[in-house]
Amino acid sequence: MKIKCDICRQEFEKIYQDDMFCDKCLYQINLEQAETKDKLVLFLKSEWYDKIEAGRKTHEYRRQSAHWRKRLDCFYKTVEFHRGYTKTKMLFEVTDMRLVDGKDTDLHINELVYDIELGRRMK
Repeated sequence: MKIKCDICRQEFEKIYQDDMFCDKCLYQINLEQAETKDKLVLFLKSEWYDKIEAGRKTHEYRRQSAHWRKRLDCFYKTVEFHRGYTKTKMLFEVTDMRLVDGKDTDLHINELVYDIELGRRMK
């Protein structure tokens, strides 16, 4: 049965009797109530690392898999990117974390994905 989300008013498939919010809004609600951690560490292929370093990529996306759900169930203050498994790294402030439609990202997939919005570079 499809119903409208109480927050964004978008239609979504109701699974449980007490469902009132779509996945995007529910993630934001949970994130606001979740603990804050200092640093998320991510290892990137050099192609993506170079784009972030040059300022051409300001969002990092991750699939909504069981692995990433476990790691991204809280808000991180900063994200540290490593160029592959080298010692080359950079640190950014995280300004926002949310779920977005994966079709409009560099992942180009038809599902919700985690969007980590990068702020200023710290190191």
